[in-house]
Amino acid sequence: MPYLSHLVNQLVATPIAKAFFSAVMIALVYLFDEDLFYALHAILALAVIDTVIATHLSLKLKQFRWEKFVHVFYKLIIYFLLISSANLVEYALPIYFLDDVVIWFVAGTEFISILRNIPQLGVQVPAGLAEKLETFITQKPLNRINRVEYKKLGKQKGTVKWR
Repeated sequence: MPYLSHLVNQLVATPIAKAFFSAVMIALVYLFDEDLFYALHAILALAVIDTVIATHLSLKLKQFRWEKFVHVFYKLIIYFLLISSANLVEYALPIYFLDDVVIWFVAGTEFISILRNIPQLGVQVPAGLAEKLETFITQKPLNRINRVEYKKLGKQKGTVKWR
């Protein structure tokens, strides 16, 4: 641990790093409300937990690749861009639920990823939750159902017509 604290002290001691971190903090204060900081911390915690579990699982299965690990940083950048853009749209338009929807979507995505990975590590997940998660993941969304199924449905009930 002394090495880690020394590394952080050296990083913060340079003026370029201080300027970078100051610019990041100014951008965060401008782009996010005070209430959103709690949600951002929760999403960051979920992403870190998901990354640790996925990395541990990939090392256990001997399938670790740095390319997949680097995608975590891109994923976090995209998450924060989504949340900040939703927050800015809320300022511009009278839509007061947009950032909440984006935050819940991102948090749900991370939570589902965690729930998919932990059974492979030997952690017990309740059977009902595992079954519902599997049906949620494998279920075909309504807009992906092919036209043949719609034609069959239309012939049976006479309500669905395709052009």
